[in-house]
Amino acid sequence: MPRFALIGKTLGHSWSKQYFTKKFSNPKWEGYEYINLETDSIAKIRDLVQEYKLDGMNITIPYKRSVLPFRWMYGEVKKIGAVNTVKVLADGKLMGYNTDVFGFEKSITPPYNPIKTKH
Repeated sequence: MPRFALIGKTLGHSWSKQYFTKKFSNPKWEGYEYINLETDSIAKIRDLVQEYKLDGMNITIPYKRSVLPFRWMYGEVKKIGAVNTVKVLADGKLMGYNTDVFGFEKSITPPYNPIKTKH
């Protein structure tokens, strides 16, 4: 069963588990699971991946910057200086991404309208 998690120090404020639990209730996501994992140290991330058999995770405050020294960054992470999404690769290595920029840009970009107005 594919399992994903939100990793952070305190997660009571987060809506991620509720969001993904609802998303995974769709039959096309049958068997997917999303859990919250609170930890007092991001250094435990590899242990959490193994213990909970995670396929991926979201990283939240205060660890988005703390994970940078792990050197498993991709793309925008180096420019932004933060990781918020991690994929667990088949060989067990971790690949860090940052989807915050994409989400922010998407939220402020006006919808594309292919219909041109004639004057």
